[in-house]
Amino acid sequence: MRRVILIHPYYNYYESYPLGLAYLSAVLKQQRKCDVQVIDCSAPFNRLTDNDVYSMIKNFKPDIIGIYINVYQALNAYKLAALAKNFGVPIIAGGPHVCAVPEEVLGKGFDIAVKGEAEETIIDILDWLDGLKRLDSIPGIFFKDGGKILATRERKGPSDLSLLPLPDHDQFPLSHYYSSAQQVKKEFYFKISSSRGCPFSCIFCALVGGHTFRAKKSSLVVEEIRHYVDKYGIKYLTFIDPAFTVSRQRVHELCDLLIAEPKIKIKWCIDTRVDMVDRNLLQKMAAAGCTGIIYGVESGSDETLKKIHKGFTLNQVNHALEWTQSLGISVSINSIVGFPWEKKSHIEDTKRILRSYAKKLNLVPTYNVPIPYSGTLLYDEYHKQYGFTNWWLDSSYSYNIKPINGRTPYFFRATPYLDHFMLKKNFFNYSPLFSQYIYRTLIGNCLYIKRESEGWLRTYFLFLIGNLSLCLCNINPKLEYICVSWLESESLRSFRRFINCLSLFIKNLFHSAGSRNKK
Repeated sequence: MRRVILIHPYYNYYESYPLGLAYLSAVLKQQRKCDVQVIDCSAPFNRLTDNDVYSMIKNFKPDIIGIYINVYQALNAYKLAALAKNFGVPIIAGGPHVCAVPEEVLGKGFDIAVKGEAEETIIDILDWLDGLKRLDSIPGIFFKDGGKILATRERKGPSDLSLLPLPDHDQFPLSHYYSSAQQVKKEFYFKISSSRGCPFSCIFCALVGGHTFRAKKSSLVVEEIRHYVDKYGIKYLTFIDPAFTVSRQRVHELCDLLIAEPKIKIKWCIDTRVDMVDRNLLQKMAAAGCTGIIYGVESGSDETLKKIHKGFTLNQVNHALEWTQSLGISVSINSIVGFPWEKKSHIEDTKRILRSYAKKLNLVPTYNVPIPYSGTLLYDEYHKQYGFTNWWLDSSYSYNIKPINGRTPYFFRATPYLDHFMLKKNFFNYSPLFSQYIYRTLIGNCLYIKRESEGWLRTYFLFLIGNLSLCLCNINPKLEYICVSWLESESLRSFRRFINCLSLFIKNLFHSAGSRNKK
């Protein structure tokens, strides 16, 4: 029986479990009866140092080591690869960054780079390890042969996702991700994947699953949900599908099955596009338990929408938000400001249209600056012109503040402070005045929409906490922990609830007064 270690390197921005490694673990156990250990260095309440990982590898004695890499994990992954070399076993790399720059990855100590989804490839690699296959016969990999880097033919992802086993969630104890049973009950959203692939080509998106849409059978998705309800008692689900409603017929079918299943009474949320919904579909989703949708709107400028290949109109945005909000589904939108061709007028278009939707947004929107991830059209087109080639190899692009007692600083989790950090990296050479304008837009839009949806008292209370957190963290992260963490504690839960109620009361009071004045 082969022994396999799968590693998720430390990642500042990650506080949930890596579902992709859960699938790999399940496939290895099902098809090859492997003994698998998953090491998640990013688990907020079980952060692991390089020395911890070294000891775990030494004690486990694996036959092969796999390491997942996204662009922010690249430097940490390369350190782990150098550490793993001491054990004399093949080191495999996978993930979105590997798909983008496999040659770079192989130059950093890895033996094999897997492009795309790895469930089938990892089994072929084990066959090679057992002497049953030649390495050059395995599709979808890059590998070193002497001093050369060789690429095999392309491999598409699994065509029938229904054949995959359930992901191995037991590799990820909830105590590694939540501080208490109370926090689990309040915040735990179980991740589930019902489809892969996205037929669209947005220039800022690094997509591992390719552009061919594939979905599990709806009946099997419901069985999977029922299994999680029975085993873990889950109440909330997050579908991590890149484009959940590509097939509206599939979603109708899935919702019908959920509605007909008496044991499944869960709330769930999705990400999708405004041009892939209609009122009837949303009505069915709401009846089946959908309580939240995040739409990738990105911009209020028609020129920018065309240039980033979104392929829909602002009129479609308005319809989708109207329908969703009217059916009682919480709605949020993603937006990006500061693309290299954008001027103040483009950003004002986005600012204006987002503010016009403010009352429709029950969830705080995500405001971003464009980040040229490896493998995206945005990176490929502009990295030479603006001089950010291989920016991920520069450690200054990593915000290396490590959690204290499982807690990341408050500002780090609050929109849009994290984007302020990336804005300062200035990928597209903004002038100081334009950078300041973008930052004011990020902050201003966030505050405006939160104020409209949640009331000004709560909005500015949290805004002050965020600024306090940022200032203290710049002095010393431990000082931020001492001074700010108590504001998030259970002991102040009643006070925060009082602030929320008072804020909504004042908001409704002003709204009623305004309505009377209009009459």
